Amino acid sequence: MTFPNFAGKHDADAVLTPSSLLAHRLDQLGESLPDNVPSRLVMIYQPQLLSAIRSLEKTTLVNVGGLTQTVHALDRTNGEVGVVGGFGIGSPAAVAVLEEMIALGITKFMSIGAAGAIADLSIGDLVVCDSAIRDEGTSHHYAAADVEAGPDAELTQAMVSAFESSGTEHLVGKTWTIDALFRETPQEVRHYAGDGVITVEMEAAALFIVAAARGVQLGAGFCVSDLLAGGTWRAAFDSDRLVGNMWKLFETSVSVLEG
Repeated sequence: MTFPNFAGKHDADAVLTPSSLLAHRLDQLGESLPDNVPSRLVMIYQPQLLSAIRSLEKTTLVNVGGLTQTVHALDRTNGEVGVVGGFGIGSPAAVAVLEEMIALGITKFMSIGAAGAIADLSIGDLVVCDSAIRDEGTSHHYAAADVEAGPDAELTQAMVSAFESSGTEHLVGKTWTIDALFRETPQEVRHYAGDGVITVEMEAAALFIVAAARGVQLGAGFCVSDLLAGGTWRAAFDSDRLVGNMWKLFETSVSVLEG
């Protein structure tokens, strides 16, 4: 059996598109598209980070409806860079939001979040993602299984350069993207770590594939929140280093999108 089940679907158009859904929603509400939608966006997944941004940043709320409802445009960027979060985790949720944001006209994205380490990393380590294993389902409805998932080269290099310029310790490496949080087996961890993969998370591969299919730029960075190397799970979600570096990851992503 092939995956997706219906062979050849990649050559066909979809019945429902983000643009048609957006037009329908605006028609039902009797509203027009907001004129202050940012052109660049940071996608985040941790509620604590979103709360910190809302507390520490001056923002303008942009009501875009749909899955996300609100984009937080950063005033210090003159509203050009925004933040969206609170939509959940995993490839299906992240891709649905990405599609809607693209339909709004946004063209540059940074996806940042926590990741598990399957290599010998430490809690709070910063990782710039340069490629991803497609072990989730969503991306396979956009591209054939042999298509490699990777971020936008320009945004990726910009993030690496920003960390290097500030003297911030970081790694660059490959991630394993999986939908099933509770089905990461010791055998898989050893296998992917042996192939040089350093992290595991739930969104990057699908976002890379969809961004490429839609012709937009998207980069990704992670902060290590838990350790799976050796087949034993250890976590420190409240680590001061994790919290501090997650904020540093956010600040760097904003500067990359401004550049």
